[in-house]
Amino acid sequence: MQAVRDRRVLPGPGIARSTVRQQCRTSLSDLLRGQPCCTGRAAMVRAVLEGVAYNNRWLHEAVERFVRRRLDPVRVFGGGAQSDLWCQIHANVMNRTIERLADPVHATLRGAAILAGLALGEVDHATVGGLAQVDKTFRPEQAQVAVYDRLYAEFPRLYRAQKAMFRRLNRPAPQARARSSFAALLPANRASAAVPAARR
Repeated sequence: MQAVRDRRVLPGPGIARSTVRQQCRTSLSDLLRGQPCCTGRAAMVRAVLEGVAYNNRWLHEAVERFVRRRLDPVRVFGGGAQSDLWCQIHANVMNRTIERLADPVHATLRGAAILAGLALGEVDHATVGGLAQVDKTFRPEQAQVAVYDRLYAEFPRLYRAQKAMFRRLNRPAPQARARSSFAALLPANRASAAVPAARR
């Protein structure tokens, strides 16, 4: 795996809170901290992937505190799990072994089928574990873990420092608020009244 080179780019907590398109509308400079003007596309994309992994680590730590035990390995599925790079980034950022389920895009369908089988008595509880096959395992690379640990220490602080800013940025635009307020004032039959008499 390629080493993490450009450590000047630190994704802000807003990375996982909106779509990439919305981020580009506001300004990537608000979400990617410390990036120089010469940062290339690859570093920016990687920062977005790392930002999601940081958020997942943050949530994972909260879950571990709740259940009072270490949750390792972590199984992943879905479209993003198809990327070996993203799985390895998660392993390094979270310092947890990542197990990718086979055919990760259809894992939820398989899960629904297993639940249906259990409900109908066609699947035995003792065999359920064997129905979720692991396709590939990604283990933390300790040199990378050390880099990510240092950066992750700043991640919650960024959230606390920027919480008010993100609240402001996520408000509807003034025009959208004005349109919705105006629509609420219209009577229920306003639309039919606006139709010309010749068309009624």
